[in-house]
Amino acid sequence: MISPKKPTNEKQRLDELYSYQILDTAIEQSFDDITKIAAQICDSPISLVSLIDQDRQWFKSHHGLDVSETPRDLAYCAHAIHSPQDLLEVSDAFKDERFHDNPLATGAPHVRFYAGAPLVSSSGYALGTLCVIDHQPKSLTEGQKEALWALSRQVSALLELKKSNRILEETRVAQSQTEQTFRDRLERIGDMVYELDPKGKFIYVNPVLIRISGFPEDELLNMHFSELVYESDIERVTEYYIRILKNKEVSSYLEFKMKGVNGPVWVGQTVEIEFDDWQGVHIYGVARNIQELMEARDRMEKSEEKYRWLSEYSADMICLHEPDGRYKYLSSSVKDLLGYEQDELIGVSLYDLIHPDLIKSQVDVKSLNEYGFSGIESRLRKKDGSYVWVEFYAKPIYNEKQEVVSIQSSTRDISKRRKFDEAIQRAMRLAENAKQEAIASAKAKENFLSTMSHEIRTPLNAILGVTNLLLMEELEQKHLDHLNLLKFSGENLLSLINDILDYNKIESGKIDFEKVDFNLREVLINLKQSVMPEVDKKGLELVLNYDEQLPNMFVGDSVRITQIINNLLSNAVKFTEEGFIKLDISLIERKGSVAQIRFEIHDTGIGIASANQSVIFENFAQASDDTTRKFGGTGLGLAITKKLLLLMGSKISLDSELGYGSIFYFDIELPIGNELEALPDTKSGSSVFESVADRDIHILVAEDNRANQIVLEKFLQKWGMKVEFVENGRLALERSKIECYDLILMDLQMPEMDGYQATQEIRKLSTTYGQNLPIIALTASALLDVRKKVKELGMTDYITKPFNPEELYKKILKNAGKVLKRLVSPINDPISLRLHELSEGDPDFKKELTQHYLDQYEGFMSSFSKAMKELDEKMLKEACYGIKTSNEVLEYTALDQVIESAQQAMLGQGISKEQSIEEATKAYESITATLRDILSHEL
Repeated sequence: MISPKKPTNEKQRLDELYSYQILDTAIEQSFDDITKIAAQICDSPISLVSLIDQDRQWFKSHHGLDVSETPRDLAYCAHAIHSPQDLLEVSDAFKDERFHDNPLATGAPHVRFYAGAPLVSSSGYALGTLCVIDHQPKSLTEGQKEALWALSRQVSALLELKKSNRILEETRVAQSQTEQTFRDRLERIGDMVYELDPKGKFIYVNPVLIRISGFPEDELLNMHFSELVYESDIERVTEYYIRILKNKEVSSYLEFKMKGVNGPVWVGQTVEIEFDDWQGVHIYGVARNIQELMEARDRMEKSEEKYRWLSEYSADMICLHEPDGRYKYLSSSVKDLLGYEQDELIGVSLYDLIHPDLIKSQVDVKSLNEYGFSGIESRLRKKDGSYVWVEFYAKPIYNEKQEVVSIQSSTRDISKRRKFDEAIQRAMRLAENAKQEAIASAKAKENFLSTMSHEIRTPLNAILGVTNLLLMEELEQKHLDHLNLLKFSGENLLSLINDILDYNKIESGKIDFEKVDFNLREVLINLKQSVMPEVDKKGLELVLNYDEQLPNMFVGDSVRITQIINNLLSNAVKFTEEGFIKLDISLIERKGSVAQIRFEIHDTGIGIASANQSVIFENFAQASDDTTRKFGGTGLGLAITKKLLLLMGSKISLDSELGYGSIFYFDIELPIGNELEALPDTKSGSSVFESVADRDIHILVAEDNRANQIVLEKFLQKWGMKVEFVENGRLALERSKIECYDLILMDLQMPEMDGYQATQEIRKLSTTYGQNLPIIALTASALLDVRKKVKELGMTDYITKPFNPEELYKKILKNAGKVLKRLVSPINDPISLRLHELSEGDPDFKKELTQHYLDQYEGFMSSFSKAMKELDEKMLKEACYGIKTSNEVLEYTALDQVIESAQQAMLGQGISKEQSIEEATKAYESITATLRDILSHEL
């Protein structure tokens, strides 16, 4: 067997084939009809429309053969395309050295006879063949050959027709979108806009014309333009536009009266005409309502003397000018404004008085004559040589021949207004400076709190961490008492820090409320258990009453609700020396899926005097100095509670009497959650801190504080985890490149490279591991901005120092191992899923497909870069056409925008060539990294 060689123009031939977008399309009757006719004419059981792809021949139609493609190396048609003008006939494959041992001849479908007429494109490339096949040796008659040729030309014509129809449809859609965008813009402008056909009938009118004319749109679209012209002007308008059309003037302007819903309306109309020898004319008009202007002009022309008389009593300087700007009349106020007598300026040009810095930029004779102007600020020279700030209004006055015969102007002294405006600007600058100083002050305050939080929490983390470790050991009671006191003091200090930070977050408006399912009953039980040691110590009774009508599960911010109730409950315990404390939770009303709930905290403590009941909710306030000395505290707890409830749409209320205890209560509305979440977990009854050594969890800790390293090492080793330490983010990045970890615990503030930078660099690694490796931030800052930044930079979660051992344990188990599962199962990637689908689960075929598309993208990037750099438009077009099919098959869209903008970039429009290459490179590196990753897992 002799394998077919590839034509010398193979690349161009393939690009031509791909431009038809016919490969892998559905069966079509029009092609099947041709193969059936070919089989009948040539008396052959099999007839095919075969298209020769890079590594295969694909059948658009396969009559008598139940396969859709075969390898190109075995294809008879791959030989036929070498000579586009000749029909290839193989009378007996067994006697032909090219095919005698071809598997398609020796085995199914037993191709002994073959005849193929090339399918030649309009550019002369052989894309494939229309062929007939038989299991027995034979030859075609001349008539059969001519018929096969004729049918092959019909197939080529069908392909050209489908391509032309697709291009026409794409063009039509683009044109339709452009027209719609243009019309949408016309709908929004304030002028009347229309379009006329060559006979002068409306074919488009915008809403403004419909509103002013009073005619419905459907009536206007059946009217001639002249039907809207008012009777007194119709002759003049008709003669004017006949002259315009005769002289083929492209642009024109005319003022006339049109028919309006409330009577005639003066309009100023600009008309643009496109003259076309084949299609006649296209007429586009824009008309503006100038009724008020014309009425003012008419009044001025009727009584200039009256105008002069009135102008004498105006504080503004009223003037008439010659068309070239020379004064021919000035009101008496010129004396007050400029210091001149009226007759001194007659014949003097306005332009001689305007400050030279402003005359060229704002006022010129042409604009004054043609359009006039309004509200222009400038400076005029006074008789004493000084300048005064004025505001100009001017408009031309026309005669019946529409010639400018005079110019009316009004000039007003705005010196005081300018001074006022300057004062306002100075005030605004001062206000802006004050604003920036306030922002800087707030930022400095936030940075101070963040720094102090970090500096206090870091050693506190070590203190509480070591304390928790020691409490887990077997110790004597006196040592346990000392450790519990140390833990109690540390947690009180932590509570103080949290109060200050919470207060700062609320004051700056940087507090967010979560909306997650939580078990309210469980939250309250946990709160009760947390204060029971102090309750028992004081010999008090603590009662929790939970309304049985209430469900357990709700949606809301359980942390903030816990904080509010804990503040109130802790205060009740603190200020009660004997008696009881009661926590009542009751349903007020249920509206659909929302419950209104009353929370009440009763105590028999010291009570609060009426005069102090409003004071205790203020910042850093307590009922009295004696209270502070005796019971301690920051005075922030109730202030925070009040502000949190206000943000949640509620308020705190108090009933109390000095010496008789207190009742704090509030109402909040909460959506009811999923009750299934409240079901107890019966799968595990093991200890919270059971060893997980069997899971082989390997953790990298980036932490520069040695005390924190020691604490973390003790806990992690105690839980059966492997741990490795580095002192900064740079070392964490280097280790993550050469070692696979289940999880990284990343401190945020470290020398050389901090945790933020290290995380960003790890996420930039072009590997599935680097992009999905769980990274948990270790932060000594509880500020909301820090937590947001952690999420935005791609960190998986965060833990605030000093950390809670149980929280750390649970978050490690929740996230450890996720990235390794992803590495083992790359099929979850969309590209991998698509390749899996195309290969029908065949791993060898999937590997071949992946390599094929990897080669395609590498070839595209090489050609694209070269084309852009050498400004080779043809090469660019070929590269983009070539990769388009691969993008569609893999459903990869990142290159679509690059391809669309590349040609514009080459022409110097839109983005630059360098930017286009950079964007293409990013998309190329992304897809090729994915394909290589898939290949590595298929080996």
